[in-house]
Amino acid sequence: MELREQLSSCLFCAILLATIPFSESFEVISSPAVMGIIGQDVVLPCQISTRTQPDNMEVQWKKIIQTHIETVYEYRAWTGQDVPGQKYQGRTVLLKDGFTSGNVSLKLKNVQSADRGTYICIVKTNEWSADVETELQIAELKNSETLREKGKKKVRFSLPETPQKSTETPENTENMVKAILGLLLSMIVIGIIFFIYYCCRKRSRDPETERLVSAEEGPGGDDSQSQRRLQKEKDELQTELKELQGERRPGVDESQSQGSLQKEKDELQAELRRLQKEKEELQGKLDWRMICKYADNITLNRDTAHPNLSIAWDQKSLKHKAQPQNVSPNPERFDSTVCVLGSEGFSSGKHYWEVDVVSSTDWDLGMARKSIQRKGKLSLSPKEGFWALGLSGRDYWAKTDPWTRVLVQKKPKKIGIYLSYQDGQVTFFNVTDMSVLFIFNDCSFSGEVYPFFKNSHKETTMRICSIREDE
Repeated sequence: MELREQLSSCLFCAILLATIPFSESFEVISSPAVMGIIGQDVVLPCQISTRTQPDNMEVQWKKIIQTHIETVYEYRAWTGQDVPGQKYQGRTVLLKDGFTSGNVSLKLKNVQSADRGTYICIVKTNEWSADVETELQIAELKNSETLREKGKKKVRFSLPETPQKSTETPENTENMVKAILGLLLSMIVIGIIFFIYYCCRKRSRDPETERLVSAEEGPGGDDSQSQRRLQKEKDELQTELKELQGERRPGVDESQSQGSLQKEKDELQAELRRLQKEKEELQGKLDWRMICKYADNITLNRDTAHPNLSIAWDQKSLKHKAQPQNVSPNPERFDSTVCVLGSEGFSSGKHYWEVDVVSSTDWDLGMARKSIQRKGKLSLSPKEGFWALGLSGRDYWAKTDPWTRVLVQKKPKKIGIYLSYQDGQVTFFNVTDMSVLFIFNDCSFSGEVYPFFKNSHKETTMRICSIREDE
């Protein structure tokens, strides 16, 4: 009856699990390196592990350069839009005929020496994303004859095979262990029975026992007394058998005890991890509270603002306008990168402020030297006088050299910037969950540094928050 109830429960759970929808996840795989020949075409391989085209798929091919990431090709399935990068117009083709098998490889035409480098294939859906890198190496043919010989050879690449998952499950392992234990127990019981049988045979052959039996069962012997003796011996043997079988019970109890101890250990470890997480959250809140006492009244310097940035009357917010505004010429004004500096510079002390970034998906915040270039496109890195962190699409980057990807647990609505000039340190906080996003250490400020704000998302606004109102 108990087994029948367990089977019924398992069947019910299986039916219940079968009704729960699961979103498909996937990974992207490629060859680590591809060889290209100058003047010829090359295929940058990229394969989705599902072998099918996900719904609402977005494919991005980008080239990683030391100071920035360059767009090579973008494709969005829901609009059917193909957007080649500015430098790759007419040279890129996405192999769409392979979409049904999960192939999202990119053909790069007329390979040039400048195409050498690392390319990243990014595949996104509404609920999942994955990426993989491949390095394009360049070979140059020295003469036309070699070109013809090389042209006859087919350039092939192979994608790494997806490792086969083991079909062995914890349930199969548990059943196997139970079967082995049952077999061992059966062998022990059979051995005990053979041992008792052997002892009985030996006792029946003993001359002393035979004389005893003859004396009791001879003329005038009592049959009932003999039966009582045999019954007594049988009872003694059964008692010995039960005692021998009982010796196995402590082992079973010990196994059960070990399982119980392991379960308690796992529960304690889970509780320890939870307490550690709470400790880190409380420590983050405490650090944030202590830093808030260094809050400054930061305002924006209109004379440095890019013509497409509209600065509010209170100098607390900046909006990216689609059309440039009529502004007076100024050597301090940025003319290519849509950014602005703070009104006040710092050459000592500790300072903290927060910026609302919830509406923009392309921004950078941080510190900048007073001596940075104002004209032409900027390259954000400490070497160029910038200590910044930003968002580009869905990815957060610390603008180191090269850039460092920042993993975010919870999307920030506000970013906190903390400057400790004497310590040479710039820290970025996710105010939403009080976590530290990134820390620049050993910064070489060498003079005044200014708060830096950049907003490349058109028709969106970023605002410097009042910390006293938020507390």
